[in-house]
Amino acid sequence: MTQGAATSVSAADDGDDADAGVATSTAWAVTEQTFCKNGHSGADGFLRKDGEASTLAACEALCEDDAACFVVQMECGTDCVLLENCEDETASGCDTYVAKSA
Repeated sequence: MTQGAATSVSAADDGDDADAGVATSTAWAVTEQTFCKNGHSGADGFLRKDGEASTLAACEALCEDDAACFVVQMECGTDCVLLENCEDETASGCDTYVAKSA
């Protein structure tokens, strides 16, 4: 399978100083047909899985609210996984994709 790339942009900074030092506007680099080998419970860098966040935008928003999160993985395109990092990207057979904050 061929790997592709796309970019989406999350919500912009609201302009107040309450969030100084925290990136509130983040570009995400998306790699399709890929999963992270550490994208499961108990693995180094795994933060949590959230089945309620079924879109990339919702998953990105959860990650942006977690200071330890820098990578999201959408398992089979529907289940959100929050990660500190992505170890060993591997080809996916079920439309899993990974988005990394820039």
